[in-house]
Amino acid sequence: MIAVIGSLIAGCLGALYELRLKRFLAYASINQIGFLLLGVACGTAEGYRATLVYLLIYTLMSVAFLNIFFYTYRTQDNQAPIFLTDFRGLSYTNRVAS
Repeated sequence: MIAVIGSLIAGCLGALYELRLKRFLAYASINQIGFLLLGVACGTAEGYRATLVYLLIYTLMSVAFLNIFFYTYRTQDNQAPIFLTDFRGLSYTNRVAS
């Protein structure tokens, strides 16, 4: 249970003021592991089922975000986005990715 609480706190506080995209995703992943461990820590069949459903949804969302991440490039210098603010205005510049 200490690992669950530690993972949730470290993920939330770490991602709170992060500006770089890769570090933000790393902290968000730490936070998500805390939620997965919470279902396992219950030790019941419902907890395990909830963990599997959560893992499936998290996997699908991660694949969708990585698809958008690799699909979007800044048009000025043809680079991948580095900061979270690089996604600002994406719906105006790239209708397919938004």
